[in-house]
Formats: sequence, structure tokens, C-alpha cells
Amino acid sequence: MSIISVYTDGAKCKDLSVGGCIITDNEFTSPIHKLLGSKVKISLDSTNNEGELFGIMMALDLLDGDNKDPYYLYSDSEYCVNSLNNWILNWFNTYELYRINKILSPKMMGSSGEPVKNCKLFCTIINTIVHKNISIRFMHIKGHLSPYKHDDILKQIRYMEKLNPDTAWAYVDAQNTNSFNEMIDSLVKEKLINYKNGIYFMEDKEFYDEDNTLINMNTDWFKEKEKYFLLNKAIMNKYRSLIMWTI
Repeated sequence: MSIISVYTDGAKCKDLSVGGCIITDNEFTSPIHKLLGSKVKISLDSTNNEGELFGIMMALDLLDGDNKDPYYLYSDSEYCVNSLNNWILNWFNTYELYRINKILSPKMMGSSGEPVKNCKLFCTIINTIVHKNISIRFMHIKGHLSPYKHDDILKQIRYMEKLNPDTAWAYVDAQNTNSFNEMIDSLVKEKLINYKNGIYFMEDKEFYDEDNTLINMNTDWFKEKEKYFLLNKAIMNKYRSLIMWTI
């Protein structure tokens, strides 16, 4: 059986954030992972969490839908993984959709009574999963661990087994996890540094998509995603079934 694994990350510097993803493929019995694709983009007027979520959104755009076997998406952002696995299911009970200056805006309230931040991105992620019928598992991993240090590899194994004792993580699996997580972390940071230094296209890096258009998270990108802001019970029930092992 072939397993598609996705690694996402985000970073921020001043008013810019970067989100990115790496998609890999390997046979269940093989330690060799094949790189299928990657995407890294910069967004303006955004936060670190928006960068993390935007990396997940880009991965969903690249992934094929109607997949028989679930994809495994790894993020070192507890905020993203907890939100998409658990918190969103409670937030939905307070969901509202209204217009501000002719632009649709969803709103949900958190357990603290404060509005949920990044509500548009969460709604877009949920609707993309549902409309493409993507079966996916959101997994939190430890970030910034080396694939070359024995102790760091053991830390990843212990952390994953603590989260899911039924998962038997072999040494080489944890090493691959650390390796690809380190790779997307490096690509995201490199993209941010290069942009600050006036370098907009890295033709020697095959991982980068060739479209380096900057995205304003508050206007351009969201205007195209308005139809994905709608949530209802049918959409949420479908979403729940597509990520069902995590809840």
C-alpha cells in the first residue's frame, strides 16, 4: 500500500508570512520516500498562524480528492492540529455568516467567549476537504528536531507514541518525519529571507512553484474563496467523517 504524507509549515517576519507544504509518497514496507511536489508562497498582512494554516490550504489544493487511503498531514503547529481535529467541532455551534462591505464573513466564538481568529481560513479548509472528498488525518509532530541526531529521532518516536500508542513508529519513520519537517521549515524560511533580500524566484530550487505572486490574505485570495465560507450541519458531518480517526 502506498502512503501519501504531507508536511506543512509557516513562518512570519513583520507583516509577511509564508506557508508551504511538501508531499511525499512511499510504499508501506519501504523506508524510501519519493517527493511528489511542493509549494511555498508569501502572503501580505498576515500572522504566523495564518502562514501555518495557509500551508495546509496549499497542500489541500495540490492533493487529489476521492482518495481511498487517507493522507497523513504533519504539522508542528499544535494550534492548527487541535483546531482542525477538535475545537472546530465546538466552534461550529456558534457559526454565523454575514456581510461586511459586500464581502461575506463567517464568524464563530471560542470557549473564552472571544471570536475565533482565522475563521475564513478554517471554513475554507473544511469546505475544500468536503468538496474534494479528501480523507485526511491531521498529525502534530515535534518541530525543529534533527533527522541526524539519535536523541532527536527518539524524541519524535516517544512523542508520536504518546499521542497514539497504537502507532508503532520505527526509527526510520521518525527519521523521515524529522527530515521532511526540517526541509519544509528550511524552504519556508529561505523563501521569506529571499523575498526580504529582493530575490523573488529561485530557478535552481525545483521545490518552488513557479508562480511567485504575492497574496494579500485580507483581500485577493479570500475574494476567490467566498463560496467556501458557508458551513452547515451536512458539511460538518461530512468533514467529521473524513477526519474521523482523530476525533
